[in-house]
Amino acid sequence: VKMEAEDDDGVEKSTSLPMISISRESLTHQGEAICASLLTAIKSDVLSAKETCYESIGENFTSRSTAGILLEGTKVKHLLVGGPAAISRSVTVGETIRKVNGIAVDELTISSAMLDQDVPGTFLSLSLLDSSSRPDEVFKEVLLVRAATEKLANQNQMLEYLISLKTVCQQEEAARGLVHSCINLWNRMMVAEEAYARNVVHNVEGMWRKSVDLVEHMRAILKAFARLPGEGGDAVGQTELILRQRIAYQTAALDKAVEERDALQAALQRERELRSELDAVLQRMQEEEAKGLLKSKGKADV
Repeated sequence: VKMEAEDDDGVEKSTSLPMISISRESLTHQGEAICASLLTAIKSDVLSAKETCYESIGENFTSRSTAGILLEGTKVKHLLVGGPAAISRSVTVGETIRKVNGIAVDELTISSAMLDQDVPGTFLSLSLLDSSSRPDEVFKEVLLVRAATEKLANQNQMLEYLISLKTVCQQEEAARGLVHSCINLWNRMMVAEEAYARNVVHNVEGMWRKSVDLVEHMRAILKAFARLPGEGGDAVGQTELILRQRIAYQTAALDKAVEERDALQAALQRERELRSELDAVLQRMQEEEAKGLLKSKGKADV
């Protein structure tokens, strides 16, 4: 059955909305079926996605899990950008790890203690001291969650490239500083991306909960409608009620979509700004490298 309306010229046009049977029993049955379909769609997983891995896992990361910390003895030498330690903002390069999961460690035992059972998603407790602290000072306690190594293979390879480049630039202070700036900016970008992803997950989960509540509310209305006296009542009045409910639902959905669009635009603008900063740093690094080559060539000519 279709709903039809006349335009100004008297020509009948079919509306885009499907007609629902006005029979109370049929309407209740169809509404319950729609609610069940909505709940199935709402509870589907829309957040999981396989990440593209461009590089194989490097020699420093042969395990299944990692905290994203590169060690020199018990000292934190580098933080893997996008890794648990870097994202936490609680671990600093140069700090010394004194305990792992409450057990004292040294250069010989720290690797096995950090790895433990090598299971992604498990907790890792670190007790740290910075380079200026005395051995008897209170430790800084940090709790991390091990990440799957395969998800950080790209970041690991990029860090190895930058560390190698920094080693090559040891004699050039400006070039070494630019590499350091690249690593810092890259880390800020990854932290911002991680924060954005967490915000998306939070918003989607909130939408799930709200949608489930709305569906349950709709079910309650349908049950109450089924208990009303009489058989059908005024068909036109019932159709108008259905259309009003649809309009209200679509309006609320549109408002929600506008809010999500605005949040996404703000996040994209922030990402563009960070990428512009990175491009500027890379440009300066290329210029410094070119200057270094010219100086080397000049010395060779002399």
